[in-house]
Amino acid sequence: MFKFGYHIMLWIMAVIVPLLIVLYLWTQHRNKTILEKFANNNLVGRLLSNYVAQRKHLKFFFFIVALILLLFAAADPKIGSKLQKVKYKGAEVVIALDVSNSMLAEDIYPNRLEAAKMVIERLIDKLTQNRIGIIVFAGEAFVQLPITSDYVSAKMFLNTIQPSIVSIQGTNIASAIELGIRSFSTQDKGTNKVLIIISDGEDHEQGAIDMATEAASKGIIIHTIGMGKPEGAPIPVLNKFGKKDYKVDKQGNVIITKTNDALLQQIATAGNGAYVRAQNISTILNEITYRIEKLNTKESESEIYADYDHQYQYPLLLSLMFFVLEFFFIERKTRKWSFNIKQPFMPNKKLSILVILLGILNYSHAQNYKKEIRQGTNLYMNKKYKESEVSFRKAYKLNPNSFKTSFNLGDALYKQEKLDEAEKHFIEAPTKTQNKIEQAQAYHNLGNTYLLQKKLDESIEAYKQALRRNPTDTHTKYNLSYALRLKQQQNQQQNNHNQQNQQNQQQQQNQQKQNQQNKDENKPEEKISKQDAERMLNALQNEEQKKQEELKKRQAIANKRNIEKDW
Repeated sequence: MFKFGYHIMLWIMAVIVPLLIVLYLWTQHRNKTILEKFANNNLVGRLLSNYVAQRKHLKFFFFIVALILLLFAAADPKIGSKLQKVKYKGAEVVIALDVSNSMLAEDIYPNRLEAAKMVIERLIDKLTQNRIGIIVFAGEAFVQLPITSDYVSAKMFLNTIQPSIVSIQGTNIASAIELGIRSFSTQDKGTNKVLIIISDGEDHEQGAIDMATEAASKGIIIHTIGMGKPEGAPIPVLNKFGKKDYKVDKQGNVIITKTNDALLQQIATAGNGAYVRAQNISTILNEITYRIEKLNTKESESEIYADYDHQYQYPLLLSLMFFVLEFFFIERKTRKWSFNIKQPFMPNKKLSILVILLGILNYSHAQNYKKEIRQGTNLYMNKKYKESEVSFRKAYKLNPNSFKTSFNLGDALYKQEKLDEAEKHFIEAPTKTQNKIEQAQAYHNLGNTYLLQKKLDESIEAYKQALRRNPTDTHTKYNLSYALRLKQQQNQQQNNHNQQNQQNQQQQQNQQKQNQQNKDENKPEEKISKQDAERMLNALQNEEQKKQEELKKRQAIANKRNIEKDW
């Protein structure tokens, strides 16, 4: 596609060029009339023997062509921005992943959850023409990644999934299906919608089959993947000494978590889908991808865009050439040449040559910069991030004040996990542009960089800065909510740690008091006054009352948080 950056220059050209041509023709006609009145043709010919009208016309032609090319270059022509319209077939696929504690069972190597994450990663690679989203659920469900075509972000967020990401444990498949129904887009009714539930099926709530039936009535197909084995396995946990142990129930018995094949099969049947047992990854991938690909998906059309490639330098160079021709071309007759190359240069000519040379040098510098940017971009798109970093660093040296160089270099460093350097370039990139969207993109990437470094406060602030400049960016909104959720979990873990420390300190104090009491009991009996005895008794009663109140508070909190099955 061909477009211009400044259309006004084309309008100026359309007005000025015809006007100059008309003015030139009128001047020529006026001069001819004056000469005819001054003398006859023979006398005029002798007086102006060295004058050739055709050369004057040619000189003017060089000037007009140079001016047209100059204005054309000033219009900033761009080529190759829109590549083509692409037709594709694809469905919306939402993956609901069970992250309850039972998914830590090790009857599948290395455990159910890690095996499920490997399945999802391989599944993402195969679903290249589909849009995907990720839901995580345990006792409740929430969206981990909204429906998107950004497979890189999907894999990045996949690596952060752990059971601790959901504060309420247990297994509630119905809530995952309900959230999945709401997660699909409602704009395009012709697009097929597929919900893939990956779980061990050990559901502690009711209503999963009813929700699957409701989803099927809305045209959503539900496939289920069973993680684990029917014979089951214990759930590993760490004891207070940091060693591996197994989760027990209230009676102290080791919990054995088993795959509920029957429930997962019923959910898949109600959702017009299929149930697959996770015996091996290839079996799962082949079965699920086959069923998705054979759907009669709606054909959609989209346009693929790349950055506009500026082409002003070529007409600008031609314009300079024609100006040089016009500058040295003479109108009078000469013996051999029509260019005045033997006459000494006047100061204004030297200045003009200097300007031309500076323009050529600047053009060469700009070409080298564009070459490095283009080469770095191609290497980046081919996932050769180290090589792209080299090209972007060369471009940065040529033009350190460009937003594009700082932003692209930061991206290449980010992909190599050189987070400290990437952070530096993403911080300086917004200062090199006045474009709000570009600033928002830089702050968004800065937030991602902080997030990987686990600098949650800085990450949250960077996402907020991005949204201040581009409030409609859904990806930044989601990343901000995700960072806030991680911050909340961090604070909760810190509070739990502090409470544990307080309890340990309290136990130590109680132990010290007990030891002191034992020592006092072993001491010879001493006579005390009646008043001292009453004071000691009152102090003991007050201390006991405080302990009972504290115990009641702890019991109330425990009852409030009590979950019958938290695995």
